[in-house]
Amino acid sequence: MPVYDQGYRRFEGPMGSGFANWWVITKSEIILRFSRKLLLFLLIIPSFLPMLGMMIAVYVMLQIATSDQLPMGASIIAKQFLDQVSTEFYFLFFKIHASTFLLLWGAFVGSDLISNDRKTNAMELYFTRPIRPVDYLLGKFGTLVFFLLFTTMLPALLLYLFAISVAPEAAEGTESYFEATKHVPGAIVFYSFVQAIVVSTFMLALSSLGRNWILVGAIWGGVYLFSQVGYRIVQELSGSGAAVAISLRDSLLLVGRRIFQLETEVEHWEAAAWMLGILTVSSLLILCRRIRVVETVK
Repeated sequence: MPVYDQGYRRFEGPMGSGFANWWVITKSEIILRFSRKLLLFLLIIPSFLPMLGMMIAVYVMLQIATSDQLPMGASIIAKQFLDQVSTEFYFLFFKIHASTFLLLWGAFVGSDLISNDRKTNAMELYFTRPIRPVDYLLGKFGTLVFFLLFTTMLPALLLYLFAISVAPEAAEGTESYFEATKHVPGAIVFYSFVQAIVVSTFMLALSSLGRNWILVGAIWGGVYLFSQVGYRIVQELSGSGAAVAISLRDSLLLVGRRIFQLETEVEHWEAAAWMLGILTVSSLLILCRRIRVVETVK
C-alpha cells in the first residue's frame, strides 16, 4: 500500500502547561550532558576544584594560626591570610570561574543547544508537539543556566558555609564572622543569576545563528577573549574607564564587584551594567526572530 508523505505539519491542538513543556526539554538536555564522560571530567569536576583548593587553604591556615608548635612568623602569616577571608575572598572564586570555566561552558555546552537542532532540522519536530516557541527557548535556556549555577552558585555557597563553620576567627575586630559577611550569600545568589542570564541569552542567540556548533563555539570564544583585548587597547588610547563596556568578561566582573559591595575598582560599573542589559535584550530579540521563522513553517 502506498504511503503519502504529508511533510511537516505544525501542532494545532491544545497546548499543555508551560512548565511541563520547557522542563521536559531542559531535563533531557541535562541528562544528555551528564552522560558525556568527557564533559564530566573536563568541565563539571574541574569546576569544583577552585572551591576545594580555597577550602583547603582556609583549613590549613586555620591549623597553622592555632598551632603552638610552629614558628611565630608562620602563625602571623596564617592569621593575616584568615583576615582576608572576607567578601573579596569569595569574589575571587568568581574571578577564577570567569577566567576559564565560563568560556568553556559557553563553548562546549551552549554552542550546540540550538545549532544542532537547526542542522538536523529537529526544531520542526519540536513544533509538531504541543510546544510553543517560548517553551523551546526556556527549555534550552534552562539547560545552560542550570550548569552555570551548578558550577558557580553551589560551590560558592558551599565555600561560604565551610568558612562559617571552621574559620569564625577570620572576622576582623569584635564583630562575628557571620555579621561581617552576612551580605555574601545574597550577593553570591544574585550575581550567579546575573552572570547565568547574560551568558545564556547571548550564547543561545549565537547558537541560533549557525548550524555548526564548533563554529558557534569559536565565535563565542573570539568574542569573549578578543573583547578583553579591545578593552585594553581602547583604554590605553583613550584613558577612559568606560571602555570596560567593550569587554564581556570585564563588564561581568565589574558589575559583580558592585553587587558584592566592594569599595575598590568599581568605577564606571554603570557603563558595564548598561552594556550587559543591551546585550541581553538584543540576544532575546534575535532569539524571538529566529525561532519565530521556524515556528511559522507549515
